[in-house]
Amino acid sequence: MEQLPQLPFLLITVAIASAIAIYAAAASDGREKFLCADCRFNNDEDCLKAERPRAIACTSYRAADALAAIARTSNGVTE
Repeated sequence: MEQLPQLPFLLITVAIASAIAIYAAAASDGREKFLCADCRFNNDEDCLKAERPRAIACTSYRAADALAAIARTSNGVTE
């Protein structure tokens, strides 16, 4: 019977944690965006993954903007 008073605290904690997780997932910038649109591997020769062109998660993803920034830095160009 001593554990009963802790139950409301546990339920409130779980409810708050769930609400935060749902909010974070809904507010995420990457939600429902396809990576392939700006991936350097988005062609038949370089990407053989079944998820292409609708991948929302990929271990080989390389964004065009990131690659351009790396190229500028390696060429000595600073912004």
